[in-house]
Amino acid sequence: MNRTIEISAVAFAIAVFILIACWHLKLPGLQFDECLGAAPAVAFLIGSQTPPMQIEPSIVYIFGRPLPMMVMPYIGPVKTILHIAVYSIFGISVETTRLMPIALMVCALIFLYIAVRKFSDMPNAIIATLLMSVNSAMVFYLTRDAGPAAFALFSAAMLLFFSVQWLSGKNVLPLIGFFAGLGVSHKADFLWFVASSGFAFAWVYRPTLSFRDGSVLAVAFIVGALPLIAFNVATAGMTGKMAAAKFSLAGLPSAFTVRCAQLFQ
Repeated sequence: MNRTIEISAVAFAIAVFILIACWHLKLPGLQFDECLGAAPAVAFLIGSQTPPMQIEPSIVYIFGRPLPMMVMPYIGPVKTILHIAVYSIFGISVETTRLMPIALMVCALIFLYIAVRKFSDMPNAIIATLLMSVNSAMVFYLTRDAGPAAFALFSAAMLLFFSVQWLSGKNVLPLIGFFAGLGVSHKADFLWFVASSGFAFAWVYRPTLSFRDGSVLAVAFIVGALPLIAFNVATAGMTGKMAAAKFSLAGLPSAFTVRCAQLFQ
């Protein structure tokens, strides 16, 4: 009986999310961040001979069709590949462009619920899932993929889920490493989440990893992050150089002051 109630409650939260997220799905019109992954997917499917993004040497040709391994020096091909899959099935439109991030958010809600349920009772986990399903950031920011952040949240949910599974004794280290790498491959700044959550996890649970386990984790991460790694090898570290050029220790105090002020706006 409790299991039925639990499944029904989670299904209700997801249904609410889908209803709100799909309401006037084509509004507002596509914005730049959405097109970053969508435009190369369209170019690939229509067989355009013009590379959609001029970031060399990231363009590879598959059956004569251009596919960028990096759409920007810090954004990889993950979204583009997912859009190709969605467009191939449902066609190309504003609505189908947003089907992919909506599907990612549905998966994220499910895996986040399972992870939270490991640490809390059923009512609290259900309430947390329902609150996320109506959160304006989930509904309007992520399903319209500003950032782009939809796959980043999905990757974070998968990392949390598999970390919980690993604590339960499951052999999922390859999946933890792969999704960490895939999140970084999608957008390089996901490395901040990987580093900070990894540090917090190690601080709280004090896990012990053998050399073999550490090697498996590292190799899986490299596989997931391979497009970004290969691009930076070919360009002598373009992503790192760009980050170094924009980052300044001298600007940290003023940036911190601005962020604190925003908390009260």
